[in-house]
Amino acid sequence: MTPPATTTVTEPLRLEHAGLRAHLDALDDLAIRVIQSPAAEVVPEITDAVEFLARHVVPHALAEEAVLYPAVDDVAGSPMATATMRGEHVEILERIDALRLWTAGLGDAGTYEERRGHLSAQLHGLAAILRLHLEIEESILFPLLDAGLTPEQGAKLVADMVAVAHGPEGQD
Repeated sequence: MTPPATTTVTEPLRLEHAGLRAHLDALDDLAIRVIQSPAAEVVPEITDAVEFLARHVVPHALAEEAVLYPAVDDVAGSPMATATMRGEHVEILERIDALRLWTAGLGDAGTYEERRGHLSAQLHGLAAILRLHLEIEESILFPLLDAGLTPEQGAKLVADMVAVAHGPEGQD
């Protein structure tokens, strides 16, 4: 007798979300330090945060757009099932781009002091939007996929998302 499966179709996606969540707390902490600390202490961290967002969050969003959301739309029977999630991606990507622009030239005299309030707000805003976005996916979209996809279809979905986000080898 084969034991029952202990994971859901979306378990790999939930694990990826858990990894992203750990970084969201760091974004909030950094947003506070931006207000309280001199440039020399936080500019490298801001640069690292922007790099993380560009290398992990942006590809994750692109993979969701290309693979995850069409699958949810199919299972839900509506091409509009993920419309709000796609709208959130627009906001997330715009905020990442804005943060990237605001970090340019932070080493210049006076630039950090002029921008610190905006940088802090962008970091807090991104962390909040991303937390909500992940929660909606996990509480609404993932259960649809768990109920509507076979394990084989789920494995293909995850493999396709990895290929879109990280290339066919699954590498960054």
